[in-house]
Amino acid sequence: GINAEYGMEKNLFDQDYLQFVHDLVGIYKSNLPQIPPVDDVGKIDTSVPLLKVIQLGTRFFIQTLAHSFDKKRIPDFVTLLKDLYFIHVPACQWFLTTVQRTSWISELLI
Repeated sequence: GINAEYGMEKNLFDQDYLQFVHDLVGIYKSNLPQIPPVDDVGKIDTSVPLLKVIQLGTRFFIQTLAHSFDKKRIPDFVTLLKDLYFIHVPACQWFLTTVQRTSWISELLI
């Protein structure tokens, strides 16, 4: 509703919130685990913490940061996500599947 929209728009201007999410997602970058083996290419284990962090960071980027007025944070955040996706193949599968099923591309273009 209207309150959810206000909360989302408020986050577009809140520098502390933007930095908090960046730092939260960035915790994994400083402690990058080894690349996990891919046992079943079609199966994605959604209970893996790294996958959840990548999902959070991706959703934050597409739904909040990309629409923020603070565009100077975007390159650092994209690099952070890129590094996390590089080590986690299931997250790449999740992203491609999600892009197919959602309107994320149009959200980025609006």
